[in-house]
Amino acid sequence: MDNAPLLAAAREAFKEEPRFVFAEPVIAGGPGGHHGNSLSAREFAAWERGGRFALTWLNGGTSYGLKREVVSQVNAGSVVIADLLPVSLAEARREFQSRLAVIAVTAPRQARAARLARSLPDRAATQPRRFRRIDFAAMPGLDFIVVDGDRGLEEALQQFIDAIRLFAR
Repeated sequence: MDNAPLLAAAREAFKEEPRFVFAEPVIAGGPGGHHGNSLSAREFAAWERGGRFALTWLNGGTSYGLKREVVSQVNAGSVVIADLLPVSLAEARREFQSRLAVIAVTAPRQARAARLARSLPDRAATQPRRFRRIDFAAMPGLDFIVVDGDRGLEEALQQFIDAIRLFAR
């Protein structure tokens, strides 16, 4: 499931509650500097060396990072909502320790299968391994809720907002 509608709905739901902060990842884009939350690969590397990110991760050859200001927002009592990938969880757990909670949004099974078929048409044998969902229960001490994208957008939206409220208590 595309997380954009969920994040937009959550922004709308929490717009009158300033303790809810939505952190947008910075993405290492092409050359040419800033484009919204995009930096050139060279700028991204400089920011990373300079400690300007709370955490960074690599996915599909693209670098992502959350700005260091997220740490002070969390320490000040804000509930920070960020769209991360599973590959970033280990670093996020080190950085935020017990203050990290995960809302895992799953794409509908058919959508995942179609996406994998498009991205790996010549490697069908690897699809079952890549198709498995992450076992968050195998990560001791991690608070998590799974929002099931197979149930449809409206239900996923409500589950997502309810999960944010639950973790914000």
